[in-house]
Amino acid sequence: MTTLPFLYNTLGVPPTWGGFALVWSMGILMMLVNDWFVYAKLHSGVSQHFDSNTPAFALPPLTAHRRPFGEWLAAWIFRELLALPIWCLAGCGSTVSWRSKKFQVGLDMTVHEIE
Repeated sequence: MTTLPFLYNTLGVPPTWGGFALVWSMGILMMLVNDWFVYAKLHSGVSQHFDSNTPAFALPPLTAHRRPFGEWLAAWIFRELLALPIWCLAGCGSTVSWRSKKFQVGLDMTVHEIE
């Protein structure tokens, strides 16, 4: 993206490694903020409908229990770091077992069932 003249002309981001680091950091920050809002939304319970037939284990806790941001951030960083090897292995033409079937993952990330 930093080699596009549009980015330099409109936002002043230079086509250098520093510009690349800035754009990359902003992308990671946007992903982090989005994941935090999704986490907060899911743990708020407002996206669920409860009635008299809802089992006790599915009801939200009486006191809101959500991780503090620092603890969540550490878990998020480790999750992202652990995802990298999985993506790298999958991109090398790995096989995947899923629901008692085997699949071949191609270099273009398409999946084909192995008979």
